Amino acid sequence: CRNYGPVQTETAFVAIDSVQNAVELLSSALAYFGPTVSSFELLPRIGIEFAVRHAPGNRDPLTNPSPWYLLIDVETTMPAVDLKDRVYGFLEKTFCLCSIIISVEIQDTPGSTEE
Repeated sequence: CRNYGPVQTETAFVAIDSVQNAVELLSSALAYFGPTVSSFELLPRIGIEFAVRHAPGNRDPLTNPSPWYLLIDVETTMPAVDLKDRVYGFLEKTFCLCSIIISVEIQDTPGSTEE
């Protein structure tokens, strides 16, 4: 049985300081990654505070609080692509050019593989 889902998925949790910067980062991500951007979610600080305060075991995901966060998923079906390096490269380039990113955490997410 073949599974045609993503071979690799990378998730970045990004702290930003405004909604306008989220819109700019979305535009940049779509230009850089194209259709491999599978998710781009904007989260307000109050949502993080609520989850930490009311759900046992949750913690603040980054050391320094920020007014806004982005959860960005990028997927590919091409096993030869080093997706993690591409995500790091994009975020580094964006940080150097725009200074809109406060901090970042990237997590490997196991993708689907052929059986």
